[in-house]
Amino acid sequence: MAFLVVTPGLCVQAVQHARDSGARAERQEAATRHRVDATVVNVGRSRSGREVTVTWIDRDGTLRSGHYRSWRGAQIGDHPEVWAGPGHRVNDSPPRTHARTVGDMASAGAATATAAGLPLLGLYMLLRRRLDHRRYRAWDEAWASLDRRHRPA
Repeated sequence: MAFLVVTPGLCVQAVQHARDSGARAERQEAATRHRVDATVVNVGRSRSGREVTVTWIDRDGTLRSGHYRSWRGAQIGDHPEVWAGPGHRVNDSPPRTHARTVGDMASAGAATATAAGLPLLGLYMLLRRRLDHRRYRAWDEAWASLDRRHRPA
């Protein structure tokens, strides 16, 4: 009962928070990031993938350069799909989509239900085990008592 009383409210709050923050991120990234036609000019190795340096001509006609880390293979001269954001920072992932926000909402709801349910399930399992042991002990004592009463002389 505690699970059914507590969990829906917690899930609603978690999903609403994920929806609101996701929608804010969608609007912010859509407003500040744009796709640029970039050319790879340098590829270096790093501990977390590759350090890719690209150049592109910005909307105002200025030649820009930037770098980003990627797991995707890139070679000098390639034209990867690159997105420029505030401060001419580049990234190889597009602006956040609504599908990602919906996925985050589902994940938040499922994680909240799991987090609320696991402790309650653990308590139930402990209580059930203790009561089962008590019942088995009482059952064994009842059978032993019955044996003592019906033993032939």
